[in-house]
Order: sequence, then C-alpha cells, then structure tokens
Amino acid sequence: MSSELSVADLFCGPGGMSLGFQEYFDVTLAVDHQRDPCKTYADNIGGNVKQEDVRNLSGVRGDFDGITAGVIGGPPCKPFSKLNHRRKPDDPRINLWKSFFDVVEDVKPRFFLMENVPTIFAHVKEAIINRARRLGFLVSIAVIDASDYGVAQRRKRWIIVGTRKPFIFPNPTHETPATVSQVFNQIPVELNQGFANSRSKTLDRLSAIPSGRWSPISTGTFANAIRLEWNQPSPTVVNISKVYMVHPSGERLITETEAAALQDFPVTHQFHGFRRSRCQQIADAAPQQLMLEIAKQIYSTQFKEVISAYE
Repeated sequence: MSSELSVADLFCGPGGMSLGFQEYFDVTLAVDHQRDPCKTYADNIGGNVKQEDVRNLSGVRGDFDGITAGVIGGPPCKPFSKLNHRRKPDDPRINLWKSFFDVVEDVKPRFFLMENVPTIFAHVKEAIINRARRLGFLVSIAVIDASDYGVAQRRKRWIIVGTRKPFIFPNPTHETPATVSQVFNQIPVELNQGFANSRSKTLDRLSAIPSGRWSPISTGTFANAIRLEWNQPSPTVVNISKVYMVHPSGERLITETEAAALQDFPVTHQFHGFRRSRCQQIADAAPQQLMLEIAKQIYSTQFKEVISAYE
C-alpha cells in the first residue's frame, strides 16, 4: 500500500478494528498497555505492536513517525458502560480520550476515528467534539448498531470521525440481521474452544434462563444472564467469564470461540492469557465488518483520488 495510507491503532486490543481497516489502509502501528492483547494482536495480525501506555507516547518525540493517514482507536469503555455496576465518576480511564487526541494533535493525520459506548458521559462527548474541532477537523458523529452491517450482534457504538473533507457514515448494508445460527453453524466442532467449567448447580440454573432478555441467574443478583436465540442476532457480547451468555439450546454457556465469532473474529483467531483476560479481549473488541464499512467510506471520501494519482 502507499505510505499515504499509514494508520496507528491506539488501545488496539486483540485487533478487531485493525482487521477492518487493513482492507483499505496500512495499519503500521498498534498500541496497547496490556501484554495479553499485544500478544494476541502480534500472533494473529503481526506488524509493529507496542506494549505501552498511550500516555507515555509522543508524536513530537517520534513515537508515531511515518503515520500520515489516520489515528483510530477505542479508549476503554468500562467507565461509561451501564453494564459496569462498579463504575465511578473519578475513574482515571475516563480521561484517556485526551491522550488519544494528544496523539492526533502531534501526528496531524488526515482523519481520526474514535469509538465508545453510547452511554459515554454527555460532558465527555462535548469535550471530545470541541477538541476535534479546535484541531481543524470536520466532525461526524453517529450511534451505529453493528447488526446493520452484517454482524450477528446488536452492538451499538458511539463513533466520531474527524476528516479534512466532508464525510458521511455508510448506509446500513443489511436489512435483515445475521443470526446466531448462521455464525455458530460456521464454527467447525474441532475448533470450538473455551468451554466454561460450570458447576452442576450453575448448569441447573441455566435451564431456567429465558431467551432474549437479561435476567438474574439467582435470587438477589442483578440481571446477569441471557439465553441467545437461534434466529436473532446476539445481544452485546460481554465478558463471558463474568456474565452468563447461555447457548440457545444447550444447558451451557457459549464458548470463547462462539463469543469471538459473534464479535466477527475469524474462527482461527487465537487469544492469549488466562480465561478472564481472553474473554475481556473478546468483549472489548470492535467488530471487523463494521470497521471495514467505515474504513471503506473514509477511503472513498478522503483518499481515493489521491491514491489513484499514484497508480
């Protein structure tokens, strides 16, 4: 690819966003502060992966030399997620969006993309938008459901794209969402890994979990269990080592492979670390197909004419 298409992926996790963007851009640098996601990324995608806190990196110092096209990433969403019952207003991760834009300000790319949960605090949204505009970007914002773009999961994300030329988000590509059945039926039995070692008491309780709505698995607990439906997309994939996502017809939890497939990872994508770490990587990722459609739109509106001049 042309050097005009070089991109940095911040808070890269196991690589869902990069998998989508690499169809149209050259993701030459990926950064995450945790060891396990970096190893997952390196072993499955390769390239230049840095295990580093973004707050310790500087474009002025040269950490992002060669990045000219874009900066993409999803700062941790846990501080803003309603599913996080321990979220605190003083969580230091709330301000990691500032570090993302410090990089954008140093690198001066032609575009940026940041994604998070729709429940990101209103004052943080406003601050993000204002910072982007001060840096000279045209700002486009949308709440997008991944199921509208071929992902078998109802996963809404707040996405902000900053560009130098006008940009609009891509129209939905699928009138009928993909289903759990379509995804699970494509997983070879021999590759389906990461079965939970549930106690017999837990397995008994799973039989009472209804389809299609979050419910408590036992008296006194919050709504932390849901049974998937074969002919519907999955609800938002969460950390299945903490929350109960029940197989549509089996009295078991879905496997790590099944959760990753619902997150649009290739079935061969191998996640590193202990179970809780692997499951968190899967839960935090951005679905590849959604990112691919946005990357395609960015390429078409911001780069296609420039790249054609090289060809």
